[in-house]
Amino acid sequence: MPGIDCFVALFNVNQINEIEKEVIKYGIRGIFYEHYSCDTLIKGIKAILKGDVWLSRNLMKSMFVQHQYNELYTPVKVGHLSFRENQILKLLASGYTNDMISDELCISCHTVKTHLYNLYKKINVCNRLQAVLWVSNNLRSLS
Repeated sequence: MPGIDCFVALFNVNQINEIEKEVIKYGIRGIFYEHYSCDTLIKGIKAILKGDVWLSRNLMKSMFVQHQYNELYTPVKVGHLSFRENQILKLLASGYTNDMISDELCISCHTVKTHLYNLYKKINVCNRLQAVLWVSNNLRSLS
């Protein structure tokens, strides 16, 4: 139906299978392991519905360190990013939510979303996860 966003998440995932990196490239917005509590499930679902991605820190760290999915990105000169965009990228890569970024930088959540929209266009990515992976490929330039 037009105008309705569809988010896909995996539930009751067994960590032993290690399928996470494979399914992320298909647009999965969240991965919930079988040991997660009901509170974690609710928090994660709410985050996904707000446009965030729900992945374990270990998975994000693993993907970050291994520099996965280089083929998704077109190199962009980091100099084309503003000081504020660099700040937001660093916080994003650290796992901050939009609300946390807003609090940290003392700006409105709407302003964070505007910066993210502009960032995504500049670095040629479509979502938060791809932006974090872009940072992993360009980290030296952002330091």
